[in-house]
Amino acid sequence: MISEKEIRMFLNKKGAISKEILRKLLEELKKNKLSTSQVTGLITLFGQEQFKEARKEVERYLDSTNALERYSALSTLVYEWGIQDIRRKIEKMSIDDHDEDVRGNAVSCLGSLLRGSNDKKALRLLLKVLKDKEEHWMVRSSAYSSILDIIGVPRQEQPGALGSDYEKYVDWKLIKSIEREAIKKKSIQNINNQQSKVQGAETHFFESPRTNKGGASKNLQSYAESKGIKTIFDRIKSKLGGGKS
Repeated sequence: MISEKEIRMFLNKKGAISKEILRKLLEELKKNKLSTSQVTGLITLFGQEQFKEARKEVERYLDSTNALERYSALSTLVYEWGIQDIRRKIEKMSIDDHDEDVRGNAVSCLGSLLRGSNDKKALRLLLKVLKDKEEHWMVRSSAYSSILDIIGVPRQEQPGALGSDYEKYVDWKLIKSIEREAIKKKSIQNINNQQSKVQGAETHFFESPRTNKGGASKNLQSYAESKGIKTIFDRIKSKLGGGKS
């Protein structure tokens, strides 16, 4: 079994480590017999060596019972490898992880992955974290930094490392403006989703081999009612016709 001293030696080694050695180290990690410091050391090593063959094993540690292991796995997957397709997991950890350091790291990971994207879904989640008075100040301050990252504020124009008094550095006018836009975007998405449901009902009706003499409009309304979406149909129909919802 590899020792902690050997792992530290590899971490401090100048120059690239051979794939052969990295694969042997990965096999050590798979045995599940290492201490937390050994696990986090290897995960960090795989990250800095860009050894993505270890991704599956590293990703497994996102569900570790040990907070340090979850933290290290997140850091390697996002900061070192830039893995995008674990976004849902990161969002869940931002809210549900029982360790504030892991939640704070997950929140920061969102900012790193989505920097400059103006992603409204992520902004809504981060706004929720920022405004949660029961959340740890460190997680909330990380949420603010990630909000600035996502809307494209350059790092050099952001506040420095924020402490427990972070609120006095928050641009609350900017936050309110972002919140309005994020909510507006969600409302538009909801309308589009509702419209899709009604259009789906139309498709279902016109593809059906059964027809009634009452006409397409009457049958579509009946179908919508049978599916419990009468109010959605009426509201979307009104909007498409220029009326009030």
